[in-house]
Amino acid sequence: RPSMYWMLIAAVGLMWLWLASSNPQHPAVKGLGIALLMLLACFALNAALLKVSLHVAFAVYAAAMAQAQSQSTWIVMGLAIFAGLVAWSRVVLKRHTLVEVLAGGAVGALGSAALLWMHF
Repeated sequence: RPSMYWMLIAAVGLMWLWLASSNPQHPAVKGLGIALLMLLACFALNAALLKVSLHVAFAVYAAAMAQAQSQSTWIVMGLAIFAGLVAWSRVVLKRHTLVEVLAGGAVGALGSAALLWMHF
């Protein structure tokens, strides 16, 4: 798993650097920056405590990104329901415990709060 995290951190970091250097005003610069911080937080938590669910973290974060960019309540509600279904499936499939899924949701919620605070 650590190699997967380094690959994801490198990919998102390079994407963020490219976008920030070519178009620093693009709204995705903030979003990718927060996503990179979320990956680093999950990596640190995984190394120290538990296997945080990245699936849930980024499903929650996607719902917040939709809130920041979309005028449609239906899209946001759909993504929030999707995040809940992702969390449920991770536990049912025994890929994560309930605590790990909740930790992923907390990381996603913190990243979402940062994104929405920066956006509004």
